[in-house]
Amino acid sequence: MPDPPGDQIPWSDGKTIQGGRDPLEEMHATQPNPIDRPAFRAERPVILYGSRATSVEKNAAHLLKRKILERSSIYSRVVAENQATDMKTQGDCVFVVSVIGHCKLADSLAHDFEVHPPTLPTTKRMHPEGFAVKTILANEPPCTLILGADGRGCVYGVGALLRLLYWGDGFIDIPNVAVRDKPRFAFRGTEASSFAISSSEKEKGRMRGQTREQMLSALE
Repeated sequence: MPDPPGDQIPWSDGKTIQGGRDPLEEMHATQPNPIDRPAFRAERPVILYGSRATSVEKNAAHLLKRKILERSSIYSRVVAENQATDMKTQGDCVFVVSVIGHCKLADSLAHDFEVHPPTLPTTKRMHPEGFAVKTILANEPPCTLILGADGRGCVYGVGALLRLLYWGDGFIDIPNVAVRDKPRFAFRGTEASSFAISSSEKEKGRMRGQTREQMLSALE
């Protein structure tokens, strides 16, 4: 089957999601159909962040841990790279969450398997908040790399991955994922202080208004 055009994200039932959506908005989307042939099944996942990880990267790792627990009742270990020992004895799969340059394992996997967040047009600079997610079976144990252009890119990468997993009671089926994407909007009205957005910002397409649910969530 040919690859979908552009940055579309394949679902297990053959449908696609257009690239550029805000991944966190899609976290609670309808669960895709069960994966007939997952890349691998995880029951004891380990979530790894780099020894130079920022607080945002660490938050992204713990967000993944929390969502895995909520949806599959699996407890995941979150460890820093410099505290990790033998991954084979710690878990049956590894989720690596990192910004480029903050984790030796992430950098090595990105180099060997050509995993790179999207770049800005006509330049080699990475797109702010961009991310790449890739399943890597050659590693032992198998792993999924969530690579961000920056800390927020890691958060959006985690959100994109969560949409593609199949959740069971006590297990996760992980498909063969290869995604490069970025948020559609350069600025988003996601703070309680940003209810009012100027018409000029909307005209430039740089910011969108909040939904009622987002406003209420911001005030909690």
